[in-house]
Amino acid sequence: MQNEADITPDKWTKRIISENHIWFLMSFIVHILFIIFIWTSVTLFIVAAKEMASFNITGFYLWVPATATLGFGILFWIAAIAQYIYLAVIIKEKNSKLGQSIFVLLVISLVCSLIVIFPIWLQVRVRLIIRSNKSIIS
Repeated sequence: MQNEADITPDKWTKRIISENHIWFLMSFIVHILFIIFIWTSVTLFIVAAKEMASFNITGFYLWVPATATLGFGILFWIAAIAQYIYLAVIIKEKNSKLGQSIFVLLVISLVCSLIVIFPIWLQVRVRLIIRSNKSIIS
């Protein structure tokens, strides 16, 4: 076995990635689940709003799964961020460049998450405002 002082940063990078490849895979899967759950919850909220606007009782029943799905999406988002922080802390101890790149990946992930969430939020708000204005005019 090699002494840890003899290992170059490139070897540390390969070793850390090989030891933590499951964490990288899990982070990717969690992000995919986050996107799926957020889009599903937004779709459910839109359908629920349409049903409630037409005074259909089904709209009220859709709020529960929509809220639960949104909650799971937020939990997956928090889990992905926690995994990136874990990786960055573990890797920063051994290799500062790889740790910094994981922090950059975390920031990119947060920005991408906001890019995914903001248009959805904006679309829901605009549809609800348009729907409420139509019902007021009628």
